[in-house]
Amino acid sequence: MSNPPRVYLDTDVILDFVLRRDGFFGKAARLFQAGMEGRVVLLASAGSLKDVFYFARKPAGSGKLGSEKRGREVVRLLLQVVEVCALDRLMWEESLLSPVRDTEDALQVACAGRHQADFLVTRNLKDYAGALYPQVVLPEVLLATLGTGG
Repeated sequence: MSNPPRVYLDTDVILDFVLRRDGFFGKAARLFQAGMEGRVVLLASAGSLKDVFYFARKPAGSGKLGSEKRGREVVRLLLQVVEVCALDRLMWEESLLSPVRDTEDALQVACAGRHQADFLVTRNLKDYAGALYPQVVLPEVLLATLGTGG
């Protein structure tokens, strides 16, 4: 039996799931379901979880910060299915030399590569132009690869 693919989640995909974003939630939910079923290993950076915590505190449709308790609960649930990838100095140095133009996205690529991700899943392929490894794909492409539809 082969190991399940390692799938690094861009922050936007995690937020699609957590915030139940219209038009994107279903695909993100199927990715998380695949993680819960052990068909993939889901990975995310510690920085992404920090960002998710921030946005999860906001009540739906509000620009105001909401509940600290809600933010903590969301992260607690994510920790049950997502492996957290630490960021370090070498990843920062790699990202600063990366052909990926946006430094935050280059940092995601460096983190995904360091943690041996097979795929980096994002809705923003253009932001990752120049990334050589891992393979950067849309959620629906990965879902089709897994045989769960896009």
